[in-house]
Amino acid sequence: MSAELHKVPELAALGPVYSSTTPLELTEAETEYVVSCVKHMMASHIVLEFTITNTISDQLLLDTCVSLEPVDSAETYDVVASVTAPVLRCGSS
Repeated sequence: MSAELHKVPELAALGPVYSSTTPLELTEAETEYVVSCVKHMMASHIVLEFTITNTISDQLLLDTCVSLEPVDSAETYDVVASVTAPVLRCGSS
């Protein structure tokens, strides 16, 4: 999985992945789109890899991304890069 991360230009320069979590499902399986997250730990970065799957046959998702909001205002993180999915047809992730 970490080899796939280095194929993404925005992530390639962040260094090697030391560990990754198992996917965590963030939505119910019956929703219009299904979202899961894998956290990849690197020496100086954390990469949150979100997988978004479109489940509606007559729906086309464009420029899809996940936005994060901090739960605790004491913790701050800087977003170094964000990658969008230009087009998600039914069944694609």
